[in-house]
Amino acid sequence: MKRIAKQTLQPVEFVIVDNFSSKEKLGEMRKFLLRVKEKIFQNQTTFKLVPIVDEDFSYPYSANIGVAVACGELVCITNGHSLPFS
Repeated sequence: MKRIAKQTLQPVEFVIVDNFSSKEKLGEMRKFLLRVKEKIFQNQTTFKLVPIVDEDFSYPYSANIGVAVACGELVCITNGHSLPFS
């Protein structure tokens, strides 16, 4: 997220579609996202965490869920294996 914060076009929102996480891990993730929102993005962006059940997971399904929940005009889809370079 630090690299994303350095992009020329700043994100309006982040939509995180999560599977495999327990309720405890989702709680930890929510706390982490609040810290990121405050420290990296100075509260200038929003975060939406969308948990899905394991049986529903696939990359296309997760991407479609994220796009459906997003409010922005432009959408960038990434995953845990992607790093922005510019």
